[in-house]
Amino acid sequence: HDLPLNQDARLREQNLGIFQGLTHEQHREKYPELVEAMYRDYWGFTFPEGENRGQVRDRALAFWKEMIEQDSQGETAVVLHGGTIRVLLMQLLGPSRELDHLKLLNTSITTLGWEKEKIQLIELAQIPHLQQTPQSTDAL
Repeated sequence: HDLPLNQDARLREQNLGIFQGLTHEQHREKYPELVEAMYRDYWGFTFPEGENRGQVRDRALAFWKEMIEQDSQGETAVVLHGGTIRVLLMQLLGPSRELDHLKLLNTSITTLGWEKEKIQLIELAQIPHLQQTPQSTDAL
């Protein structure tokens, strides 16, 4: 492919501050009161030394709007982290229980259509490229 590669810091994953690098279990063990606060305020909870989901949403949405204005005719591939795509989709498509609990596996593919300022969800968190194919026994 002869496609240009553009990196944009607005698409980075959420800065989890003191939670960075810890498992969910470690979060609950070390910072139970912060975990409770996080669940109470999905958009507004700011991780100590980090950022909140609202900030992630705002920077990802700013990227999205700029991208749509610049390339309203063609196709564009955008690579995002799971948390970033989740909050962007919640903003673009509206909050839903499906998005709240969606398992976004690494390298999953979500496809959106954009026509006349209307967004269409074509596929969500698909992983056909990760599906195992049966091994051929012809070589035995």
